[in-house]
Amino acid sequence: MRILGIDEAGRGPVLGPLVVAGVLISGQDEPRLKSLGVRDSKALSRERRAELALQIAGLAQCRSVSIPPEQLQKNLNLVELEASAELIAQLRPDLVYLDVPTHPRGVADYCRKLQRLIGRHIALTGENHADQRYPVVSAASIIAKVERDRAILALRRAYGDFGWGYPSERRTREFLRSWYLEHGRLPPCARANWKTVRDLLQVGWRR
Repeated sequence: MRILGIDEAGRGPVLGPLVVAGVLISGQDEPRLKSLGVRDSKALSRERRAELALQIAGLAQCRSVSIPPEQLQKNLNLVELEASAELIAQLRPDLVYLDVPTHPRGVADYCRKLQRLIGRHIALTGENHADQRYPVVSAASIIAKVERDRAILALRRAYGDFGWGYPSERRTREFLRSWYLEHGRLPPCARANWKTVRDLLQVGWRR
C-alpha cells in the first residue's frame, strides 16, 4: 500500500511562498519514519528538520508545490486544496492522510472538496493537527518547512536579512517599512493584498 501524507508551511507569514508538501511511502516502511524521530515539525529546530528531511528523502518520495505571493490572493484553503490535489495526481497513493487547516466543523467539507478536485474516490483521512498523530504527515510537515526555509533564504540573498517573513518579527516589519518608503510600493516577495500587510501600512508608513 502506498501511503501519502500532506501538510503545508507558510500560511501565516507576509513574505515568501506557501509550500504544500507530500511524502509517499510504502506501508511496510512507514514505521521507520517514527524510528528516525519524525514528529510534529514545530517541535523541531531548523537544523534538525534539515537533517530529517534528508533521511525522509532516503525512505520516501517527496514532492512539494510552492505557491508564490502573487498567487495567494485567493482563499488560502482553496490554494491548499488545489496543491493537495496536484500532489495526489502526481504521486497516485492508495491512502492519504492530511492536515486540514480549518475549524473542526469544516474538516468534512474540506475533505469532500478535495475528493471532487481529485476527480476519483480515494481513501482519505483529514484531521486537524494530523501532523501530531500520523508520522507520514509529520514527515510532510518537515519537508514543507525545509522547502520554505530554502525559499526564504534565497529571498534574503536577494533582499537582505528580513527574518523569516512573519509580521510579528521586527526585522520583517522594518524591511517592509524601509522598502515601502524607498519605492512607494511593497516588494514582489510580499503578500501585498493581505489585510495584515494593509494594517501595517496604515500605522504611519505612508510618506
